[in-house]
Amino acid sequence: MTKQTVNTDGIASAAAKLKNINSAISFIFGSLEYTAKKLDDDWTGRAAEAARAMRHQVFKGNEKREAVLQGYVDTLMQKVDPGYREAEKTNKSLADEFK
Repeated sequence: MTKQTVNTDGIASAAAKLKNINSAISFIFGSLEYTAKKLDDDWTGRAAEAARAMRHQVFKGNEKREAVLQGYVDTLMQKVDPGYREAEKTNKSLADEFK
């Protein structure tokens, strides 16, 4: 039987990259949504309503996308570093205290 090895450092590195990309996508979506909403005060009419509806469709799935990708990152990290979730929970708790 052949021996299989898992490059845990590679998995951890890929998960970290995915986490950073996920954060960047969320930031960009948030910035775009904020900018688009600023148009609401200055743009009226049927075209504005159509644009608002389209904007809603584009942005409504962002939170779900972010949660799914974060879940995938968490799963990868949990497999290569069992203490990852506890460390992330502690980091989030500490970050929340400084908000």
